[in-house]
Amino acid sequence: MPFAFEDFHDLIRLLEQHPEWRAELRRLVLSDEVLALPAIVARLAQTQEQTQESLRTLAARINDLAVRLEQLTAQVDQLVVIQTRTEERLARLEAGIARLAAEQRRTRQELGALSELVGARAETDAEIVLLAVLEQHGYQVLADPGPIAVDGEVDVAVPVRDPDGRQLWAVVQAKARLHRADVRAWVRSLRSVQFRSRLAEGGVAGPLLPYAFGLRVYRDAEEEGLLSGVGILGPRGERIPPRAPIA
Repeated sequence: MPFAFEDFHDLIRLLEQHPEWRAELRRLVLSDEVLALPAIVARLAQTQEQTQESLRTLAARINDLAVRLEQLTAQVDQLVVIQTRTEERLARLEAGIARLAAEQRRTRQELGALSELVGARAETDAEIVLLAVLEQHGYQVLADPGPIAVDGEVDVAVPVRDPDGRQLWAVVQAKARLHRADVRAWVRSLRSVQFRSRLAEGGVAGPLLPYAFGLRVYRDAEEEGLLSGVGILGPRGERIPPRAPIA
């Protein structure tokens, strides 16, 4: 059935009564691009929502990274403090080691000087005691006593003549502390061909009257003197007489 309308209002009324006409009218009047706009807008809205969600996720990640970075910065600061303290401790330790090394050097020097002083004291006392003992036994001293520098130094050597007129050398090795091992080592030297040869090169030839002296003489040294035949001298004089000269 044909429809007629007299004015624009009639058209509006008919379109309101027939929704399908409105859709057809939009299709005829509007272009495809315009008709597609609602769908495009909807997609844009969805894309925007997704973008906003992505931005929110990214912002959350950035905040998390910021927190972690702050924590890492704090840890780095702590490590810097620890490293600084460690370096300070190492510096103090190095300074302490340097002081200790210097003190050890001074101690070694002082001990060396003290050892030389004690050694010189032992040699001097040995010489005094030896001369007194020789005089007591009727030996005639033929020259001033003194040390002989050989391998295994003879601290005191002096040529003497015994009461029977025989000439020989009284020899002494002096120690601050005289032990059995010192006496044994001295006996080995006196019986060594090489040692006797070097003594002869130093002018000490002939039979030897052997003594060992100690500022402190231990009992085992006296026992070894009795066994070996070496005379033992202490600061107060002869402790053990020599058994016989060593040819």
